[in-house]
Amino acid sequence: MHIDWERKKSGALLPVELKNIRGKLIYFTILVIVLIIALICLVPVLWLVITSMKDVKEIYQVPPTLLPKHIDLMKFKRVWDKMSFFKYYKNSFILCAGAILADIAISGLAGYVLSRLRPHGIRAVHTAIFLTMLIPGTVSLVPLFKTFLDMPIIHVSLVDTYIPMWLMACANCFNILIFKSTFDSVSKEFIEAAQIDGCSNFGIFLRIVMPLSLPVIMVIAILDFTGVWGEFLYPYLLLQNKDLYPVAVKIYDLKVSGGGILLDEYMMALFFTIIPPVILFIVFQKQMMNGVSFSGGVKG
Repeated sequence: MHIDWERKKSGALLPVELKNIRGKLIYFTILVIVLIIALICLVPVLWLVITSMKDVKEIYQVPPTLLPKHIDLMKFKRVWDKMSFFKYYKNSFILCAGAILADIAISGLAGYVLSRLRPHGIRAVHTAIFLTMLIPGTVSLVPLFKTFLDMPIIHVSLVDTYIPMWLMACANCFNILIFKSTFDSVSKEFIEAAQIDGCSNFGIFLRIVMPLSLPVIMVIAILDFTGVWGEFLYPYLLLQNKDLYPVAVKIYDLKVSGGGILLDEYMMALFFTIIPPVILFIVFQKQMMNGVSFSGGVKG
């Protein structure tokens, strides 16, 4: 692998450091570590994809084969139809869409209030947000479940609905702080100009602040999608109707109930679950990188 050290201008090491043997050794050491980590992450996925292409006999064959001897493309359709994956895909997409919209709307508004409106007691609110982030998820499991089972005051059960997952998505304290940090970088001149034109605080939020924060919004939406797509515990506890199951819960139900599913078909079902997040990352990886590196590009 040839590297033009003279043209390399960015990175953890300075160009001057890369010209000596010590700098090059550090560079290649870091590169090897990164490649090993990448392989550790990719090997299970590649193993899943390759195994899903094999039939049952070839999976249990001794010695095992690295690549499938025969690839049956119709197997995708057979497994998809057999497990009615379209229905569970639709459920997962509805669940993810509601969670993304709720998170961006509520967390965005909360971040705007903390960043720009700054009401009395703002320090206490900040402290409360940080404290809630320190609470382990297992501690809140039972109280949340009992709350959704019988909502206080109104005494309505949210079992067999997606509303509990949407409510938990819009109470993401980490995303609130991300929105606040992003809104802090928005130039005051934009907001003052909008106020002079008679724009309300809510109008400034919708027309000025949110459009300028699209890279971060994109990252949060993608992270919400991948997180909710793989969410298992709360959908499993709160969705008693199997027709409402998302993909993650359906995969577990297939494993528990059996249902005449073979090992190669189960591996194919697992392969179906990783397709949307992978496609999402491939399509929007540039936007994700821009959002992560977004650091006050609109600051004045």
